Amino acid sequence: MDSSDPKLLVLIESVSNLSRITANHDVLLTKLVDDHEMRIRGLEKCSVAMDTVDKYEARIRVLENWKWYVAGIALGMSILTGVVLKLT
Repeated sequence: MDSSDPKLLVLIESVSNLSRITANHDVLLTKLVDDHEMRIRGLEKCSVAMDTVDKYEARIRVLENWKWYVAGIALGMSILTGVVLKLT
């Protein structure tokens, strides 16, 4: 029994070390999964923000087009007023 005792102790130590390594891997994998989930959430937020930015950009383009219409109408009215005032 003396010759098997050191082998049994080595086996027990190996299993203990393997359990610690497995536990460390579980912790690392959990951290990795959590990190990926946070990155995915961040990308989802960016996607939502990009959709909002696209909507605002479209609205701004519409308002800029109206700006030119109003500027054109104002210019036309001022020219028309100038012509009318010169004729009278």
